[in-house]
Formats: sequence, structure tokens, C-alpha cells
Amino acid sequence: MKDKKYLIVMLPTAIIVFSLLFILDNEYRRFLYLPIILAWIVYYVWRYKDKKRKPS
Repeated sequence: MKDKKYLIVMLPTAIIVFSLLFILDNEYRRFLYLPIILAWIVYYVWRYKDKKRKPS
């Protein structure tokens, strides 16, 4: 289940970052880190909420 969540979050992020790599000018390339950081935050919040919801 962890791998499915990872793919759901990271695959669109990789596509977005790869497309922005070609669209953005060199001076705006530093913003390519933002979708990656946002994806990790979403992934870990999603895992935390699932772990909190399912008591083991």
C-alpha cells in the first residue's frame, strides 16, 4: 500500500518537474524544487493520516 501512495504522489510530480525543466528559463529553474518538496509533504501527511486512522 505504501508503494501505491508513493507512485500516486511522485509520478505526477516527476512529470511536472520534467516538463517545467524545459519550459522554465534558467533564472527560474530554482523553482523546480518546490513541487518535489510539496510532493514529499503530501506523501508523509497522507501516510500519517492513514496510520492515525488505522489503529494497529
